Amino acid sequence: MANTPDLLEGDEPVLLVHGGTPAARQLLMRHLNSLGIAFRLVDIPSRISMHSSPADHDPIEFMQDFSVRMRSVTPKERAVLESVLTGQTNKSISVQLNLTERAIELRKASLMKKLSARSHTELVRRITRYETLKQHLFRQIEIAPGQLPSR
Repeated sequence: MANTPDLLEGDEPVLLVHGGTPAARQLLMRHLNSLGIAFRLVDIPSRISMHSSPADHDPIEFMQDFSVRMRSVTPKERAVLESVLTGQTNKSISVQLNLTERAIELRKASLMKKLSARSHTELVRRITRYETLKQHLFRQIEIAPGQLPSR
């Protein structure tokens, strides 16, 4: 690949970018520069898709869609999901929850359908993205009256 930049050249970390508006990229670059972080910006070609659906491209659309989907998850499915996210096998989950392996498989299948995941890996990826966005992009900042948030 003659036109592909060598990502390992140079001493600074590489920031891979896929999509986004030029204004959003500039904002990210200014923020990283203000923190004193040196980096090299590398575009990922648009033909490489990192998302499974158009709604996955926009974080706000993803959060709106996925929040609705998460509300449909039952408490029993949530218990299985939490165990799946820790990397446990169906067998260990079945022992932990005192269920048959078949019951675990059925709950995982239901989770995958409800959360629009085609594979175990995609299920974990979507949940991880949801939790990351929820914690970092949509966290609530408490500000006392008359105070501005510090950087």
